[in-house]
Amino acid sequence: MVTVLEAQEFMLTNYGENAFDGIEVAMPIEMFTEKAIENLHKIVNAKANSSARPSAPWT
Repeated sequence: MVTVLEAQEFMLTNYGENAFDGIEVAMPIEMFTEKAIENLHKIVNAKANSSARPSAPWT
């Protein structure tokens, strides 16, 4: 999978010595509508006490 992503010019940040147990997807905030951002905030807040907590850099 890593090779395929690198071939498509994805920047891998969760790999090798920087790896953690999970998946990370980063997208510019400009790609989101206001409603999508509101929904992401709701998801993050709902998972605040979970071990599978999602996060966003603007939260």
